[in-house]
Amino acid sequence: MEPTVSAATVHAIVAYATERSIPIHIESRESRYPFAEVAELWSRIEKSDSLAGSRAAALVPFGAFGVVEHLMLLSETLEQSLARLVRYYPTVNEAFALTTRTVRAGTLLELHACDGARIPRAYADFVLTSIRRRIEIAGITRSPSGLLIDSASMKAPLPFADEELCEVLQDVARRRLDRRSMAECVSNVLRSRLDRASLADVAAQMGISARTLQRRLIQERTSFREVLDGTRRGVALRLLDERMPVKQIADRLGFAEVRSFYRWRVRSLN
Repeated sequence: MEPTVSAATVHAIVAYATERSIPIHIESRESRYPFAEVAELWSRIEKSDSLAGSRAAALVPFGAFGVVEHLMLLSETLEQSLARLVRYYPTVNEAFALTTRTVRAGTLLELHACDGARIPRAYADFVLTSIRRRIEIAGITRSPSGLLIDSASMKAPLPFADEELCEVLQDVARRRLDRRSMAECVSNVLRSRLDRASLADVAAQMGISARTLQRRLIQERTSFREVLDGTRRGVALRLLDERMPVKQIADRLGFAEVRSFYRWRVRSLN
């Protein structure tokens, strides 16, 4: 199934293009748009303006990205806000994944393409600028690969916290995510972290327990290992087609050495 994108992104592109008198056309839809069409628009407009993404982000009103924005606003701390953003971001964009990791200076929020492909620069700027505008507090800076938040800011209380309302909104967000199969959700998470894939890590990124994740996959007559192998196959075939060096492919797929990758390749790709 082709990933889709929130209509808010397309509305921002159209508004930006209108301001800049850039001729673009995309068929109007009532709800979501195919990711490939949206990525193509970004690729076109970034050629005319290196700041297209961040400028378009300034045109998106609060609330345009739906339930995930409200969950961010109503969380008790920025740490909790970002955890919910990471978990429910697929309700906004099914082609990208957000992850957080601890670094020396604090917490790094990073954007990844679920299939490992290059993200148009304007698109990455748009996503990260949109997020930054929604968490405008001290201690947040743009890094080369994402947003860097210092430790003190992560623990800072947010002014509009309402956990009771968050529980209601999370039910809505969960139902929207549950429309996809668990295997598909796991695969989307795995594509951005095959070099450090584990059941516990994926479950944590999805905000559920490892046991719950295992049970849901069993109900779909599959397993974490089967989903991991299937995801690796898809990414490996694309990278081989792109003629990426084998050592880099092995690293991207999470193999400790090239020989392990070759053994897996013989078993899985032939």
